[in-house]
Amino acid sequence: MNSYQGTDVSNRKPYTKYLNINEILLVFDFDLPYYKEVLSDVVKNDYNWGVTKQVLKYANYLKSNPESVIKLPPIKIINNRLDDGAHRISAIYLLSQLLDKDNLYWNDVKLRVDFYTVAPKELEKLKK
Repeated sequence: MNSYQGTDVSNRKPYTKYLNINEILLVFDFDLPYYKEVLSDVVKNDYNWGVTKQVLKYANYLKSNPESVIKLPPIKIINNRLDDGAHRISAIYLLSQLLDKDNLYWNDVKLRVDFYTVAPKELEKLKK
């Protein structure tokens, strides 16, 4: 997976959409890391992977504080690739599929997704 992680686009204006978890997965499933693996780990009670531990921590916090979802930083997409937000997406997916699956909030809540288009020549200049 190519990532632009660490690319500073703070001086650019994003195209912003608000998407629920199912819309995010429908559009970006091919590029989203580890959300399925985290769910599988939790189902198997396997908490050895650091990513699973962190996502579970986020999910438990969100479950206890659902109003905090609106305060989350936006999911950042650069040139149609996820740059930031995989843990948040995984946490909400985990809630919707297992930890709080009877609560429709997790399927319905809209997350801010900021889309950026950056010319390939500019990407190297923007790296931190």
